[in-house]
Amino acid sequence: MAQAQRLAGPATYEESALTTGFDGEAPSAAPDEAETIFARANPNSPALKAAGMLGLRFSDFAGGVVKSDVFSQLEPGKRDYEHIVPVPPSTGLLWRMLKEAAENILDFADRADHDPASARFVDLLAKQGAFQDFAAAWRQRDLSHQLPASPLERGEYWDLAAGPNAAHLMMGRLNPKLTYKFFDSSPYVIEYLNETKRMLASAAGAAAPIEIVRADVRQLARPPTPIAVLRSKNVWSYVQNFAGPLERMTQWLAPGGVLLLQTDKSLGQKINLIDKLGPVVERLLASGWTLNFDAGRHERDLETLTLTRPTASAPDPASLARWRRYADDAKQKYDEALRRYRGY
Repeated sequence: MAQAQRLAGPATYEESALTTGFDGEAPSAAPDEAETIFARANPNSPALKAAGMLGLRFSDFAGGVVKSDVFSQLEPGKRDYEHIVPVPPSTGLLWRMLKEAAENILDFADRADHDPASARFVDLLAKQGAFQDFAAAWRQRDLSHQLPASPLERGEYWDLAAGPNAAHLMMGRLNPKLTYKFFDSSPYVIEYLNETKRMLASAAGAAAPIEIVRADVRQLARPPTPIAVLRSKNVWSYVQNFAGPLERMTQWLAPGGVLLLQTDKSLGQKINLIDKLGPVVERLLASGWTLNFDAGRHERDLETLTLTRPTASAPDPASLARWRRYADDAKQKYDEALRRYRGY
């Protein structure tokens, strides 16, 4: 079918996506169009040659670079090219060429808010990535990624700085009585999630109302009605000055609503949570919020701190004790790991 489309002339991603099944192959127009757009705007870039050397379609290489950048963001203005470039620095000349290629791709993608060609380029990479990832998950019916349930039956469920991984959560079990809002500031992530939402509706129909919102999670406005759930998965590690806005948003939760703070099973992430959000947690517990901790049953499960907004303001001693045990245990294990690393 792909060959017939090429013989018939170039189609847009959107036209070909309507006739392509979820077989793991992205609609054929997307790679050609993304490559054409980039080459026209960056005629001297080594990026096309770099993709060929790796045996990759250009759009797969470029999409991997942009997606890796989303997952490896450092402080503003800095990028972790050791995680973005798909070979180690020890490869010398190859790594330097691929780093230059990645820099060209990301510089072009960064202009998406101001340059229509760049915006279309990012849209295509996001849609193709979402299509391939959705197809694989849909074939396997992989429902291992689930959002924690809401204790309230109605209201909004906010996922802050959701990232591409929210696509898997959208495929999970959702409460049809809730509205799920996934927030992110990246144009790539927003298009990736919107494409997943479109494909999910096409394949199975939406399990619940879903909204994809592009926004800085530090500048969200108070909603007209209270929120049921605020979820934050390691956001404090890569969004600067997040603690203040998050504490403000906790006051938007309905009584009985919950703040979910989630991390991987990583001591580094837990220590970062304690350092960045510890004072916020302490203040919430002092004002009567309750806390529970779930380490998950499996290694791949996330660890979850659940803070519930009270109907009364009396502090809960048991919740404060759980927090202190959580923080003390994480710090002790981190110190032990550091001593082993240093050899004493």
